[in-house]
This record gives sequence, structure tokens and C-alpha cells, in this order.
Amino acid sequence: MGFNTGTWGSISAGQSLTTGIIWSPFNGNGTGGADMGAQINLAGPEDVGCTLISTDQTKEVNPDASVAYFVTVTCTQSAIPSTDFILQGGGF
Repeated sequence: MGFNTGTWGSISAGQSLTTGIIWSPFNGNGTGGADMGAQINLAGPEDVGCTLISTDQTKEVNPDASVAYFVTVTCTQSAIPSTDFILQGGGF
């Protein structure tokens, strides 16, 4: 499954944050969704002069058998105080 989001969040220079991926977690109780197999997830800055690194790809199976995917995004360089970012990815 491949995906591209619109603006997903905002990140400041030097900041790291962990975020859930587009289809999870978001079932009825907010803990996860379907198992989409192996997925690679990448954050993309929406402003020039900004560099984001995507690390710590995480797949978690919850007690209710839902699956949640997460990625940690770090802004290593920014020509401005903060940048909005998108998420892109895909898998098997």
C-alpha cells in the first residue's frame, strides 16, 4: 500500500517527534488499525532549506489485535524556525 498525505504536522529545528502513520492508530478506540504488512515511512519537509530524518520505524500489535505504525521524525537543519511536513510511504 502506498500513501502520500497533505500536511501532517509541524516540526522545529532540532526537534524530534514520534507520530502515528496515516491508517493507524485510528480504529474505534484510537489504538490501531489494520495490519498493512511491512511499511516504509518517510517525512518530507514542505519548505526549502529544511532536512528531516525518519528513523525508528515501529510496528506494534495491540491487545485487541489492531496494528499501529509509528515513525520518529527529526529536523536536523532548518533555514526557518519550523517547517510543516508530509508523510509518504509504502510497502508490501
